Amino acid sequence: VSTQSTGSHNMKAVLIAFCLFIVATYAQTKPHWASAASASIFVEGWGERREDRHLFRWFYDESVGKERIDGARFIRGELVWTETIIDTTAKKEWFVVYQGGLVECFYGAFNHSLPHPNFNHLHYIGKAE
Repeated sequence: VSTQSTGSHNMKAVLIAFCLFIVATYAQTKPHWASAASASIFVEGWGERREDRHLFRWFYDESVGKERIDGARFIRGELVWTETIIDTTAKKEWFVVYQGGLVECFYGAFNHSLPHPNFNHLHYIGKAE
């Protein structure tokens, strides 16, 4: 009789531990896109030629509705430094080109959106160690 009751207690303990593990796994909060961030981004195979490689800085602040992208790029065969400033609230965009002592600024309507990750359908299983 005592062997059966010990086995029964062990089975209950394993079942409770398993249930706690499942609850802890599903109770974790899903990641969300930060309301403000900056990142260095390296992209390969983007643009007119698939062998193109780009490194740029991206700054984003949802609370003020602004984004900025800085980086070097080729325009008309010349390497220049560019800065794109986007006001998502006012739907306006500034594109500034720097080359030596020359600065050009182009201004216009912002009629597209930058992609931001959507975590709505993500199944979060925990923090990577």
